[in-house]
Amino acid sequence: MEKIKNYVIVGLVIALAVMIYINTRPEPIPDPITITIPGSSGSSGVVNIDNDNDSIPDPEVIEVPVYIKGDTEIIVDQEYKNKYEKAIKEKDSIEARNLYLESIQIKEYNEVAIDNDTIKVDLYAKTRGSLLAYRVNYDIKEKKFTYTPEVMHVRPKMTVLTGLELVLPPTGTSQPDIKFDLYFQTQNGNAWGGGIDTQGNKYIGFKKSWTILK
Repeated sequence: MEKIKNYVIVGLVIALAVMIYINTRPEPIPDPITITIPGSSGSSGVVNIDNDNDSIPDPEVIEVPVYIKGDTEIIVDQEYKNKYEKAIKEKDSIEARNLYLESIQIKEYNEVAIDNDTIKVDLYAKTRGSLLAYRVNYDIKEKKFTYTPEVMHVRPKMTVLTGLELVLPPTGTSQPDIKFDLYFQTQNGNAWGGGIDTQGNKYIGFKKSWTILK
């Protein structure tokens, strides 16, 4: 029995030393991870604006150059130009005045130009005259960010714990006993179980888990 006692003591000391080493050694720090979010680009395309004024035809606008102030060239709507010149030729001052006022009318537009999985773009425009068309281009630049993952330790849902214990009674009273334990540990660290020793004594117990070092 004395040899068994010595063997058990040595085994328990070794097991305790191994557990202390495992639980106190510094954990390796994970390498930083770099995540790249690729850029994207797109366009609303050319969006033609419907004219709400029924007096102005909807067909495609034909652009023509005219010269003002000598050699200064500007681009105008041929339909409007023809109507205005006709009104002047016929001395229709009311029609000419209306055409002029329409050409300098202040208008505001609020449109959702782009709405997809990547981006939403709201368009606001304020014009003198009519907004005939618009186009919105977008370019989202590539982004990178780096972070170090956090190490998390999660207990299994259920763990079986077994072990041997050396029961040392008071000196001179009786021989040392060996006790065998079997415990079931839950995910929160608490354990329920029991054991039996070489004297035939049976044990039922509960062990509470306390976190000391993380």
